[in-house]
Amino acid sequence: MKKDRKYSSYEDVLLVQAINRHVGITGVIQWSKMRGLQGRDVKSMQNRWTMIKKNYIWGREGTWKLREVPREYTGTKTKKVQEYFAQFPHAKPTEVCRELDVNHNTVYSVRRNMRKEGLIPTKGNATPIADVVNARKTPQNAYTGVLPKRVVVKKSLLWGAFTFERYE
Repeated sequence: MKKDRKYSSYEDVLLVQAINRHVGITGVIQWSKMRGLQGRDVKSMQNRWTMIKKNYIWGREGTWKLREVPREYTGTKTKKVQEYFAQFPHAKPTEVCRELDVNHNTVYSVRRNMRKEGLIPTKGNATPIADVVNARKTPQNAYTGVLPKRVVVKKSLLWGAFTFERYE
C-alpha cells in the first residue's frame, strides 16, 4: 500500500505512541509486532521514525519523549516585522512574508504604521501629498495666475476639414 503523502503532526503523535507500546527496555523497537497506522504500512512508519527520531529523547520511564526545542523567537509577529523593517527599510512585503513566514496583512499594516510614525521612509513619490487639513480644489473659472493660451480655429475650404492654429 503505497501512499505519497506527507505525515501530519497527528500521525507523528500516533506513531510515537505505537512505538512506545512496542519498545523494549533498552529502547529497541519491535517493528515485527507493530501494525501499520491507517493508510500507512510498517515500512513507511520505520522511514518516518528515522526522520523524526532526532526530535525525541529516550526517557528514564522507558519511553520516547519529545525533546525540548527552544523557540527561536519569543516576541509577536508584529515585533518581528518591525525589527525586520528597522534593518531593511526598503524591503518588499513579499520578501518579508517569505522570510519571516507571516501574513501579508500583518506586513502591510506594520509598514503603514511605521511610515506614519516616520520610522521608515516613504516611497519616492513623484508628487508628494500635501498635509493640508482643509484642502479645496480651485473653482474652474477662478484666476490661478497663469494666462490661458489663445487658440484660433479656422475652417479650411478643402474637404471640410478643420485646421487649428495656436497662438501664445
